[in-house]
Amino acid sequence: MTSHQNLAANPVRAHPQQQQAKDVVTITQKLQVEWTVKGSTFYKYGGSVINQSKDTVASLTIVIHRLYGPIYGLSPIHPNGNFYSFPAGIKSLAPGEKTDFVYIHHSDAAMIYVQKYTLT
Repeated sequence: MTSHQNLAANPVRAHPQQQQAKDVVTITQKLQVEWTVKGSTFYKYGGSVINQSKDTVASLTIVIHRLYGPIYGLSPIHPNGNFYSFPAGIKSLAPGEKTDFVYIHHSDAAMIYVQKYTLT
């Protein structure tokens, strides 16, 4: 069993200046599948962004570090950066709502955290 298979969930890594974000917006991720092609191992991780507050999350900035492949289910804020937001078609998350994402790459789970958000 590899360390990837032991990964039950990778909790949100809150930005030092936004410690309370973890109580409002939760990000979870876990390994879904692992495979090897021509000696290279790839991993597919799945995750969710969940609104834990009693208010609607109207805007959201998520930072992702150590992402070495495509991500689906979040929209990049800048073409050449680590900043993401809601996927196309989703403008907000109501209380208790979630949106899912997946990514595929050749490394341990990416570091994902909430940088900022706005409640309405």
